[in-house]
Amino acid sequence: MEKYKVNFVFKKKEGNKSSLVLFRANSKLIKGGRFQISTGETLRTDKPIKVNNSMKDVESAFKDAFENHYTGNELRYPKDLKILVNNILYPYLEESKPTKRLPTITEFVKSEIDKNHIRTKNKVTEGTVKNWKSLYNNLMWYDKSITFENASLSWIESFHEWLLKPHDISGTRSYNQGRKLKSQGVSEETAWKYIKGLKRMLKKAERNPDIKVNQDYKKLEKEERSKETKYSGVYLSIEEQRQLKNLVLSPSRSLVRDWVLIACSTGQRYSDWDKLRPENITHTVDGDVIEFIQQKTKAKVAVPVGKTVWVIWEKYPKGMKLPSDQQVRTVIKELCKTIGLTDDIAGKPKYKHIGTHIGRYSFVSNSIDQ
Repeated sequence: MEKYKVNFVFKKKEGNKSSLVLFRANSKLIKGGRFQISTGETLRTDKPIKVNNSMKDVESAFKDAFENHYTGNELRYPKDLKILVNNILYPYLEESKPTKRLPTITEFVKSEIDKNHIRTKNKVTEGTVKNWKSLYNNLMWYDKSITFENASLSWIESFHEWLLKPHDISGTRSYNQGRKLKSQGVSEETAWKYIKGLKRMLKKAERNPDIKVNQDYKKLEKEERSKETKYSGVYLSIEEQRQLKNLVLSPSRSLVRDWVLIACSTGQRYSDWDKLRPENITHTVDGDVIEFIQQKTKAKVAVPVGKTVWVIWEKYPKGMKLPSDQQVRTVIKELCKTIGLTDDIAGKPKYKHIGTHIGRYSFVSNSIDQ
């Protein structure tokens, strides 16, 4: 005969919100027929409960209390069971009270991303959430278990250095999810963007009185000013663009090259071209233009469609579905190295200065030169 049945349930289940998870046991040998206790875990309610190790510990403690501290048919009282379960889970506490497990930094970042999707009125922009997702991925790859207390200045600096150098990662997109990949590292500018995002998360966490945040992150302000790079004056000349155009490439690398040429002709951001489709083209008396709302500024713009844009655009009737910005940066650097952009600029070869903003820099610089 089965002595009890157990399951895990949400304390409150309301839409897509998060809720505390409870451990529940039903048995005729329990006074009132039911026993429940908090697991200390909080999960989103729009997904099935995935039992983790902390929840299994609670179940194991209950089993120990239920079976080893009573005779077989003795009635168990929920209050007494709770004391026993807590004593088993927290043997070193003077008062056996369940304590909520505090989140790691990685878990906290994930919760902030989830909150943004739940809120109806939110001032956080889509671009900011995208940066948080990138920060989350990088934290998962580097040190997913880092706690707020251990996020010292030396740890943050090590994380910053790791971002800059080649390192192993795992794919997160549908076509490469879980695959072992090699990152070439990000630019100094991008690395500090992630560090700023980390600082923002540490500051947010301080609003929770239960979380003790290492105060070293406040020392970063001066370092950011000294380390953060500014525009180096690098751009692609008309001749360098011509050399890129003449390269014979595979379809995937050709897509990136074509986008660079279009970006240099229009001055628009990577984040905008990634979403543009042929239906964005409008015919006017002054010529054809591509109309869209910029993701970053939310401004409506109309970009003239010149010969260069038309020739390339016709190759992609369904739009230019670009790979991740990190992959685009890697390919751009490799292509620019191929055409010989190796002159030393500020201690690095020119091709290493080139990223996804090269189109904007080149468009403005070439317009001034003309």
